[in-house]
Amino acid sequence: MHTPPDRPSEQVLLQGVRNRLIEYLEVAASFEAQVTFSEQSPQVNVALEVLEQWADWVGPDWQEELLPPVFSQDELLAIDQFQQVWQGCRARLLQEFVELPALAILFEHRAWRSLRVGAEMLLMLMMKRGKLSETVEM
Repeated sequence: MHTPPDRPSEQVLLQGVRNRLIEYLEVAASFEAQVTFSEQSPQVNVALEVLEQWADWVGPDWQEELLPPVFSQDELLAIDQFQQVWQGCRARLLQEFVELPALAILFEHRAWRSLRVGAEMLLMLMMKRGKLSETVEM
């Protein structure tokens, strides 16, 4: 199928999704980045954003949507591992808290620390290839 010249190809759009995932991981992987985000956007519940934003990009059918060559096989395996960590963290926190507590409290929570470590590991892997062009297929 031919893509009209004013519409990006599916691969270019997916490269943008890759870049948004990396941006998400940069925040999720760093308590410092979470604090900075909170200071820059005090109206935003950063904990909830970190917890829910992953699902904005990685839906139930992600294995049919996040595809090579934009994502390597190693990255796809790591995304699957992080997805499991994220699901466990989300389930545990939403079961334990009616409303998510302040970041300082979450930083001490085992599930939140696991989420941070998992995000850091996935980020390190994805940064081997880094962000991709959002205008040209790579």
